[in-house]
Amino acid sequence: EESVEIDVEGLTLEGPNAGIAGEDQRGDEATITDGISWDATDNVTVDGFEIEDEVGDGNGVIQLGQGTGVIGDNAVIENNVINADPQDDTRMSGILWEGDIEDELFIENNLITQEESSQEPPAEGAVDALNHNEGEIGLWEVTDNTLATEGAGFAAGSGDTSEINAVVTGNEFSDESEAFPAVSILDGDSIEVDLEENTFDGTIAGIRIGDGIDTDNGDSVGISDNDFIGDDTVWYVEDNSETLDLDVIVVDNTFDPNGVVVEEDNQIVPETNVNVVNVDQRTGL
Repeated sequence: EESVEIDVEGLTLEGPNAGIAGEDQRGDEATITDGISWDATDNVTVDGFEIEDEVGDGNGVIQLGQGTGVIGDNAVIENNVINADPQDDTRMSGILWEGDIEDELFIENNLITQEESSQEPPAEGAVDALNHNEGEIGLWEVTDNTLATEGAGFAAGSGDTSEINAVVTGNEFSDESEAFPAVSILDGDSIEVDLEENTFDGTIAGIRIGDGIDTDNGDSVGISDNDFIGDDTVWYVEDNSETLDLDVIVVDNTFDPNGVVVEEDNQIVPETNVNVVNVDQRTGL
């Protein structure tokens, strides 16, 4: 097994598929089989590898800032194939970070997947593609990735210590997520997330907004120009904060089947589900 722990500022690691997106046709891979990690190290780029690891409770294939609570400025993870092998039942991730408000993290053109567990008996937990421990981040850009794990594709917000500024654009959330929303935005001290031009293709549920989000006190969640596709989707958007204008979200995004606001549930659901009683009972959502 080979792991990579980075402690050199300004380091760029380029694999044989540097510049080639994880979902595109690629050449032979250079495989890092025991993950990557770094703490408090500026200007690190990891580009063009296959990266694998077994992940347990509180672990990620790529771990950033887990020792110091600081990632570093201008961290770039791009054009990689990231495979997680789950070894536990909860809190596992493809990329897991713990950061500081001065940190900047750019995640671009990666394919993040979850393998069948190698543990005997197999672990049954779902891996989140992108998640974090309690912490802050000045800028978290997630662009043009394919997020194909069984947990959430993107999860942000984890208590009063979270201050997060994120832009999530051009990603594809696949139907691998069988029991979790593709995007989960929970509470924090300050949450600003823009979700634009993403595709939610066959996900069991789309975007969940937690009840701790408070737009009256400065939190902001933008949802626009996204494509939601899927007859089997239970709901496209669920706003537990009761602060978003769901009618505007219906206009600003595309839905197939059409999206309909169900006010009593604070949800946008496929029109085919409007007459289904207690649609939430169809999954563990």
